[in-house]
Amino acid sequence: WVVLEPVVRIFADSNRNGTLDWGDPTEENDKTTWDATHGAVMLANIDDSDPEVLGFAMEKLLAQGALDVFFTPVQMKKSRPGTLLTVIAPVEQRDELLRTVFRETTTFGVRYEVKPRAKLKRAVEHVKTPWGSVRVKIGTWKGELVNLHPEYEDCRAIAEREKLPLKMVLEVVRAQFVHFQSKSK
Repeated sequence: WVVLEPVVRIFADSNRNGTLDWGDPTEENDKTTWDATHGAVMLANIDDSDPEVLGFAMEKLLAQGALDVFFTPVQMKKSRPGTLLTVIAPVEQRDELLRTVFRETTTFGVRYEVKPRAKLKRAVEHVKTPWGSVRVKIGTWKGELVNLHPEYEDCRAIAEREKLPLKMVLEVVRAQFVHFQSKSK
């Protein structure tokens, strides 16, 4: 087994009430090393829908360009169980996606707001492993590597071909990436 050293360092200030204050990343102007945009966050409470209908709505929303769609179980009025639909999307697609939410779900209302959104700069690198090359998605924040994720399909193919546990393949790929990064510095 390979022991991995931490790659991610997280910085935040703790407020008096114990919540973390991440600040507004759009306040800084160094956009060469990270990316900031605005996104629409849409919320709809749904208490009378079949799960298949919600799944279908999710598929349509993602196909139309939503960045993320997810469901959260909630307790509605009169103690009824319900579902909170959350859709995160580019602002310019808000109206099209709102139409889909109204057409494909049973909600009568959607709350939405435009929020700043910070994104890591993304790149894909190839890592040599004992089983061949694997793509690794890397994310940097202001030039610092803060996230890496081996490509699932590459690792899955290796795990199936070599009859290895997927989690072991993922660990080896991460370790190889860190090893080669430290050697190149």
